[in-house]
Amino acid sequence: MQRAILPLRAVLETVRQSFPGEVAGIELEHENGRWLYEIKVISPAGVIKEVRVDARTGAFLRGRDADIDD
Repeated sequence: MQRAILPLRAVLETVRQSFPGEVAGIELEHENGRWLYEIKVISPAGVIKEVRVDARTGAFLRGRDADIDD
């Protein structure tokens, strides 16, 4: 039996340890046969980072930086 997705609370705890700042948005998406959390974090320097996390394993998939002013 395949494991269900991880609770958001657990994923956010891991994200906050690796990417300090304010969480600005959260999405749960199904892409290419797997569930992903997309979490936007605003760093203390004002940079928006989009963190993608495999919702089943908790593994980070990739991140994109963008200035807040963009």
